[in-house]
Amino acid sequence: VLSLYPNPTSGLATLSYSSDVFVKDLELTITNATGQVVSKKKFSNAGKSFTTEVNLADQARGIYFVEIKADGERIIRKLVTQ
Repeated sequence: VLSLYPNPTSGLATLSYSSDVFVKDLELTITNATGQVVSKKKFSNAGKSFTTEVNLADQARGIYFVEIKADGERIIRKLVTQ
């Protein structure tokens, strides 16, 4: 389960991910509406629940796609900045 809040955001959002199994490798990729990668981070031993902040305050207002890859599982959510 992946949740992003608040959405829409003024630039700072919280990403919360939970899984039924222990996640070893987690990759977070944020792309803008044109597909350009604006942020990419990797985390090791994320566990069953993982929370991090997404900071898009220095990016243009608009629509972004937040993608999580966790041990083969892929989840994408839309995040709107205003």
